Amino acid sequence: RDNTGLDGLGDVLTSNDALSRDLQIRYSLDRRDRGDVVWPRARIQSFRRYTISLWEATWPSGQLLNPVQELALYKSVIDRSVMGRALISSTSTARGARRAGALLTTYGIDPSLSAYPHSSETQAFVEWQAAVDSRLAEMDWTTQDRLVDDLIRLITERRIELPPAVQMLGFLNVTPQQ
Repeated sequence: RDNTGLDGLGDVLTSNDALSRDLQIRYSLDRRDRGDVVWPRARIQSFRRYTISLWEATWPSGQLLNPVQELALYKSVIDRSVMGRALISSTSTARGARRAGALLTTYGIDPSLSAYPHSSETQAFVEWQAAVDSRLAEMDWTTQDRLVDDLIRLITERRIELPPAVQMLGFLNVTPQQ
């Protein structure tokens, strides 16, 4: 009997890497305690790792930017802007803009924010985000936050086959992308 509850679940997606590792260890320890000498690998991954592995399996022509590359892109865009040149340090602004851009993508919010009143800071962000979006498209780059939208397109085009069932564990708030 499996005391972890993971046998027979198929693919298990967790909210983060730490939970994924913990479940993998628990599964292996349980199998060992049952006297098993060998056992099938538990198919447990974080949602982030799962989406990256699905995307890589398509042999994409574009590049997935890592977080440092993505931050450098935002910083480059901000440094070239009028408001950015007035900043003492654009690095923390780039970090904030990157987080805000990721939230817009994750929750499916229009980056133009046309439904919201614009302060000068909001207008600067909208311009920076448009420049980042343009550069990503021009270079055939994607980011981890945009990966789910890219995968949805590939799934719709039937270029990716999904497993029949996926269990999601540890998610307190499920975003529209998930």
